[in-house]
Formats: sequence, C-alpha cells, structure tokens
Amino acid sequence: APVPGRRCAGAICVAIISAGDPYGAFKIKAATMTLDFSVPAAVFMMFMLCLAVNFFRIAWGVTLLNRGEMLVAYSMMAVACGICTMGLTGYLIPMLGTPVYYQTPENKWATLIIPHMPPWIMLSPAGEGRNAINYMYEGLPGQISGVQMWAMALAWLKPLGYWSIFLLALYAGSICLMAIFRKQWVEDERIAFPLVQLPMELAAAPADASSRATPILKDRLLWLGFAVPFIFCALRALPAYVPELMALKPQDNWTAKLLDEQWNLQFRLSWQTIGLAYLLSADVGLCVWLFGLLGSFYHGLSRFAGFQSPEKLGIYGAGPFPDLGHFGMGAMIVLVLLRLWTGRRHLAAVWRRAVLLDPKVDDKSEPMSYATAFWGAVICFIVMTIWLCASGFSLPIALLVLFGAFIGFIGLSRIIAESGMPVSIVPLITSDFVVSAVGTSAIGNKGLLAMAWTYVWDGDVRTFVMCSAAHGMRACSERSRSYRGVFLAMMLAVVIALVVSIAVTLALAYNEGGVTMAGWFFNSGPKYPFEFARGLIEKPRPPDARGWIATGAGAGAMLLMSIARRQFAWWPINPVGLPIAVVAWTQYLWFSVFIAWILKSRFLKYGGPKLYLKLRPLFLGLVLGQYTGAAFWTIIDAINGIRDNSTFWI
Repeated sequence: APVPGRRCAGAICVAIISAGDPYGAFKIKAATMTLDFSVPAAVFMMFMLCLAVNFFRIAWGVTLLNRGEMLVAYSMMAVACGICTMGLTGYLIPMLGTPVYYQTPENKWATLIIPHMPPWIMLSPAGEGRNAINYMYEGLPGQISGVQMWAMALAWLKPLGYWSIFLLALYAGSICLMAIFRKQWVEDERIAFPLVQLPMELAAAPADASSRATPILKDRLLWLGFAVPFIFCALRALPAYVPELMALKPQDNWTAKLLDEQWNLQFRLSWQTIGLAYLLSADVGLCVWLFGLLGSFYHGLSRFAGFQSPEKLGIYGAGPFPDLGHFGMGAMIVLVLLRLWTGRRHLAAVWRRAVLLDPKVDDKSEPMSYATAFWGAVICFIVMTIWLCASGFSLPIALLVLFGAFIGFIGLSRIIAESGMPVSIVPLITSDFVVSAVGTSAIGNKGLLAMAWTYVWDGDVRTFVMCSAAHGMRACSERSRSYRGVFLAMMLAVVIALVVSIAVTLALAYNEGGVTMAGWFFNSGPKYPFEFARGLIEKPRPPDARGWIATGAGAGAMLLMSIARRQFAWWPINPVGLPIAVVAWTQYLWFSVFIAWILKSRFLKYGGPKLYLKLRPLFLGLVLGQYTGAAFWTIIDAINGIRDNSTFWI
C-alpha cells in the first residue's frame, strides 16, 4: 500500500541537507558532506531512506517509497548539495558584504572597487545595508529592535533578488543541457557514472515476491566494506571526547619529498576513492592514476629546474602552475568539442525536434521534451548574458566568460561521469582563462570588477549543479516509464536549497558572527576575488603568449591521444582524465585510484568477471561506510557542541 504524501520525501530531504550542512560546515566545522561531486550528504540521506523503506516494508508491508521515487529524491538531494555550501551559498552570502567590511586605506577598495560596481550587486555600504554587513560578520548586538531587524532583512532583498535571476537561469540552463546530453551519455555511449551506482543499489526493489529487503543490504560483503571506514572515522573522532585515545588516531596521508624536496609526492588513503575507482574500466582507471602521478611529477620538476611560468594566475584549479593550468584547459576544450562531435547525430536530432518539429524524433522518454530543453537553454543563456553585461562586462567578454565557464562545467561533468573522481576542479577557472587569453585592457576596469563576482558561481568549483543533474538523470534513467517530472523536481530542489541554505547561513552568521565561524568562507575566500581584481587594475597585463602555447599543447595532446584510442585497439589509456591530471586533487588521490586499479586487474585476471561482481558490494561498502561514519560523527558533534572534529575531507 502506498503512503500518502510520499512524493514530498525529496523536498523534505533537500530541506534537511540545506539546513544541516551549513550548520556542520560553518558552525561546528565538521566533515565535508556537500563540498564535492561525491555528494556524501545525499548518499547518506539515501541510505537513511533505504533503511526506512525496508523497515516499513518488512514490519507492515507498506511501500514507503518505490524505486523511482527514491531515485528522484536522490537526484533532488544531489542538486541541493551543489548549492548549499561550497557550490554557492558559502561564497555568495559573505561576498555580498566583503567589499564594504574589509575595505582599508591600504587595499584602496573604497576608491578602486566600491564606487565602480553596480549598486544592486551587493549590500549597500550605507544605512541599514551597512548594519546588515557589520552584524553578519560580527554578530547581532545584545539589544536590537524589531524595526531594525526588518530594515536589515529588506536590505538583503535587493541583491539577493538580482542574484536569483542569474542563478535560476544558470541552474535551469545547466539542467536543460544535461537533459539534452542524457541519451547520448547514458544510452549511446553507456558511460559508467560510478557516483550513482551505490544510490541505485540502495533504491533497488526486492529480488522476488518472497523477499522484502533491498538485495544489497543482505550482502555480507557490503557490511564488511562498510565496517572498515566506519571504524576508521570512529578512531579519528573519539580523541575529541577521550583525549587518551589520541595515540590511536589513524593517519591517512603520507608525503615523500623528492627532487631536492621540490616534489611532494602524496600517498593518500581515501576509502571513497578506492570504492568508486573499483567501478571504473581499466583504461579509465589507468588514465586517472598515471596522469595524476605525472602531473605531480611535473609540479616538482618545474620547481626543481626553475622552469615555472612567470605568469600570476589565481589560487584555484591549476592556477599556481600556469603552464599546467593552460595545458589542462586546452585538453578540456578539445574533450568537450570531441564529445560534441561524437554526439553530433543525437544533437542534430534534438535540433530537428526542437526547431523543425520533426515528428520522427522520439523524446517521450526524456526528462524534458527536446523543444523545452533546447529553448530553455537558449533563453537561460540570453538571461545570463544580459545579467553579466549589466554587471560590468562588454558583450564579447560576457560571451567569453560563459564559454569558459560552460567548457569547464560540461567537461568536468563528463569527466566525473566517466572517472568517478569524488573530488576535482577545472584546470583554469573562468577569470584566469579570460584574463590570460585577452589581457586586462580588453576587459576594462569595470569588467575586472565584474570578474570578481564570477567567483560566486565559478570560483572554487569543487561541486556544481550541472554535474549533480547529470548524475541524477542517470539514476532516474533506470525507471521503465517516462520521467518528465525530474526537471521540475530538480528545480524545486534548487529553490528549496537556495531559500533554506541562505536563511540558515544568515541566521548562523548573525547569531555567531561570521568572523568566528568558518575562516575561509567569511574571510580569506571572499576577500581573494577583490584583491585579485585590484591587482589587475593597478598592474594591467597583456595576453600571455606562453599560456596560448601551453593551451595548444594540451589541445594537441588530447586530440592525439583520442585518435590513438580510436584507431589502435592496443592503446591502453582513455584520455578522459588528462584535463584534471594538472589539479592538486588528482595528485592527492592518484594512489587510492592505483590501489583500486591494481586490485581490480588482479581480480579479473585470476577470478574473471564473476569474482569482480562478487566483490563489488565490498567496495560499495567502503563508500557507504565512509559517508555514514562522517555523517554519524557530525550529528554526534552537533549534539554535544564539539567543533573542529572533522573525520573526513576527501
């Protein structure tokens, strides 16, 4: 018997994540549950739903949620994880007051920055806007009237209202694009999507009518794998409660200093990465760990040989190593273009259906009609372009900003879908890409100030909605019927995540004082974009010729390796991981990918596919145990008021 109101489950879970994770990240500084593509908070909540469904099914024979509804709920939660902290809110809210609060005579923001920005893009530097800024960073004073509170709330409405126009267009456009690419990626190319294999297993129906339990929960290997990281998390968390256990706190990272200590070779034990990398094909796994190792080697070699580029890029992606950043960006551009070329027939069919209304193209099983997805994406891009121009960009630079951003979004979504990397980032963020490509004179001072605001949605892109939407649509593709409601469900998740996470972040900031909470989100992180813009205004830069050469080298390498993979059956490497080999996260996690790759290759060699499939629940258990352990101790720490007791980072 179905349960009334069960379709609200996804919305309720989104609200819980959007409220709970800002609390964990900003106030108690616990494990990172929504900062990365792996969306641990969504997987943990999916596990809780699975346990609840099994309890009701076994105890009373009631279907709390069917498989399709659980997968839609997961897709909503994954989208929310891309918004509520690192993906958006953790940067948007502090940055709206940063130029005013952190201005000093030394940084000259009062003359170089604040007067030259659109007044609607941030909180007002005067009146109740100034009070709203000061109290956000320092906390509310002991006595404040209801009238003043209402006036400060109104001060927030204007910038948040204007930002909501851009953000809703960004997220709706991203989901529309993933709806267009879904068939090509899921059905035609059949890429792995390792990140959603565990949620799909948790949503599985009982194997037969005589059983009421989810099949994977009955597999002992799942719980064996689960126990390892769960115990590991406990050993890391318990010293905060029992200091005598500090000696038992396990280490998960080792560093070898080579090349006269210029090469820091990382050996990180990441349980989630081992579990997810086990699901990869051999050529993808080899690509990720080998290129990650080579990228780390180049970092050390360039320092050792003094061959580093003199160009000063930002701190995100591979910005600290400009040659590698440009190389990775060139590889990313070619990756996206090649995937578009591979899917040209499908994209042509989408065009015929959306523009020419060709009745021969069937889109009934898609999350959106092709016409809605195509024209929705077009309208969203127009809205974003107008908004960016209003923020200070010229039309050509606004289009270049969107090009750089969406090359990164689409390329990284595809890389994560194939490689299952739980943590990554684009080689160059949009601001670095555009400034290096055309120079500051082509952008202009107003454009440079507008560039600072792109860090809200395209700065520390360790997670974003497009990637979550792609994985959510893959999960929902398991359903046997049309799932047109998925787009609306994802947009509902966007709205709930925006409203709840903004409200909770503001409440925490006004209650605690932002400067006493997460130092990165309320200090270093929001200050950096404006310092970067100020530096470019004071010291203009021409286009970087060496950067263009490195970009061409990356593009050429990706093209040649893609041709080799297509033409030669013996070619062992899938080049999908080449663009992210240059970023630090891949160089942190290469060793864990290597462990999974070598284990899988040995299992396949000596036991064949049968042994590989038999052991699959063991590795899924590593992922589930890592996320559940982190969530469990986050909840325990929140109850007991314990801070800075993070059991899980990457």
